[in-house]
Amino acid sequence: MIFTLAGPASTARPDALAKYSEPLLRQVAGRLIRPAEHLDARRSPRAFCGPALADPVLIDRTLRTLSAPARKLLRLVGVSRQPQWRIRGLLDLLIGLGHEDGIAAVKELLAAGLIFPALPPRSVPVASFDAWLQQLTTQTLSAYVLPLAGGRARSEDLSLPALAAEPLPTAVVQEADGLEWLLRLAVCYGR
Repeated sequence: MIFTLAGPASTARPDALAKYSEPLLRQVAGRLIRPAEHLDARRSPRAFCGPALADPVLIDRTLRTLSAPARKLLRLVGVSRQPQWRIRGLLDLLIGLGHEDGIAAVKELLAAGLIFPALPPRSVPVASFDAWLQQLTTQTLSAYVLPLAGGRARSEDLSLPALAAEPLPTAVVQEADGLEWLLRLAVCYGR
């Protein structure tokens, strides 16, 4: 897996874009940079994607177009402040939130350019996300979540149900008997 930092850590840009096939890269760049007319057909979309991944306005606009499961997944990743995740871990998070079809949310985030495959240095170009995700049955796949996207999604509502709780009775103050420090020392020294 290769990542480079273009500026501060919050604008980390994975070199996975270099491993995308040209049609796939144009598709991702077209979704991230709207309107797509800004994408010059003669210039490589890689030139547009680098600055776009560090632009909070474009990230916010892309976040608004995502489905609720994809935004919730980004929120959980943003709260964890851990940018690299195994795909199975992301799917487990979605199942925990009650979304059985988690792979659709992962595909949506890949297509939006907010998460990227964590690819080894000598890997074949990614022609489609479906083909890459099919390897999940035989390999451990990881993805890199754009830290700016995770940070911007931290305010997303998870829509969790309110749990029933009973108020605790008033607490009674208990006075220590003075042996607590002796017991702690005995545990420390194994006696």
